[in-house]
Amino acid sequence: MVKACNKCKRTDREFGKDSRAKDGKMKICKICSAEAVQEAKHSKNGLIARMYSQQKARSRKRKHMPPAYTLRAFRDWLLGQKRFHALFEIWEQNNHERRLIPSIDRIKNDRGYSFGNIRLVDWDTNDEKERKNKKGKKDA
Repeated sequence: MVKACNKCKRTDREFGKDSRAKDGKMKICKICSAEAVQEAKHSKNGLIARMYSQQKARSRKRKHMPPAYTLRAFRDWLLGQKRFHALFEIWEQNNHERRLIPSIDRIKNDRGYSFGNIRLVDWDTNDEKERKNKKGKKDA
């Protein structure tokens, strides 16, 4: 039997595995699935979830306490920032260019993530600060 993708309706596509489905395959094809993942990554909620996840991972790596806020509180904080919406719009208008993605910068690098120690910047600004910090440590 030929299977049609629930999203694009095409029948000439490959489908990923899904053990819960009767036929053992996902309802949407691999191409539509990949597109859905990209759309989610480029949405505000997807970006916020990824930023929070990265904060938790970086906190573990640096042996800092995890963020002093929940994902929900972080999302509420970001969505209440006019700057976040402006940075997000610039990032979207520039085809999701990496250097323009909204980013969280810790104001004092020796401290963890808390609302009193973070600010919104673009990735390029955050990376530039990090490069200056590394250069300063080498020169010291």
